[in-house]
Amino acid sequence: MSSDRGKPIDFEVIKEPWLVYQLKDNTKLKTRYILTRLFKKIQEKKAVYNFDGQTITVVLISPELKGPTDNRKYSNQELQQSIIQQEVKYDVISEEWNEYYADDGTKIRMKATVTDVKKTDKHDVEGQPIYMVDTNVLLQIKPPKTD
Repeated sequence: MSSDRGKPIDFEVIKEPWLVYQLKDNTKLKTRYILTRLFKKIQEKKAVYNFDGQTITVVLISPELKGPTDNRKYSNQELQQSIIQQEVKYDVISEEWNEYYADDGTKIRMKATVTDVKKTDKHDVEGQPIYMVDTNVLLQIKPPKTD
């Protein structure tokens, strides 16, 4: 990560909708990307934006998929070693763009789209199976109109 990401700028959240996917095992997967920090720098007379954020993932399972409850926090390595299904197929139910307005008038659109879902043999504190979900953040920048 570059040490010069630019100057932090504030932004307003217009919308950060849930993205919804239906897994083939009848589980509903919901993800939401939350923008946490936005940076702007001028590079070669052009504005460049960098950002930090977090993806939140929630699963809603069918009762028959419930397993033993487990309150343990697993490392990424432990989850990788416990994968029982490498590629869980899914259908897209809803994918919308997040929208933000930066203090400089720029409109920013982002979407964290799911690219891969894996199922582990681990369960969470409620007995829900633990899935590993990979996402990719797409970014659109619309500078303010100048007259």
